[in-house]
Amino acid sequence: MDLEAPADAWYVFIGVSIISIAVAGVVMGLPTGQGPDANGAIEEIDSVAGSTYETDAKVDHNAEQFWVGSKRIGMKNDHGTATESVSFGTMAPVYNESGNLSSVLTGTSAEDVYSSKSAFRDDINSSRDKTFDSGDPVWHEASGTLRIRKVIWGDFSVTIVDF
Repeated sequence: MDLEAPADAWYVFIGVSIISIAVAGVVMGLPTGQGPDANGAIEEIDSVAGSTYETDAKVDHNAEQFWVGSKRIGMKNDHGTATESVSFGTMAPVYNESGNLSSVLTGTSAEDVYSSKSAFRDDINSSRDKTFDSGDPVWHEASGTLRIRKVIWGDFSVTIVDF
């Protein structure tokens, strides 16, 4: 009985080892968690924005950072980045700020917070100036809950959001 290995067995062993290490490297590079659900966030924003009456919603999410454009959002966490676009109207971000617009987002009537519709519009326009529509986005820390509110004041309608 011959117990010696054939001469080409070492080449096969080395080749299989290299391939195994390469496959292990690819597997280790795959994400281990779920990326942010921008599609789910946009669906909820669209359902609020498409309403014919004032309404609001809250949605839990797993994004660590976000940005808001007038018609798009971006969300990111350790497992990926996702962007989506709204179908109805435009958005105005609150960006975790306190103030009049934040009070409206949390449920206070815009008429009770602002002295006039034009003051409310000015605050909305100021908020929209902070949106990302071109260039590099400015990422903001996310709270874990997306808050959305559609506000109607006379003929003026707006959807305000905060992550």
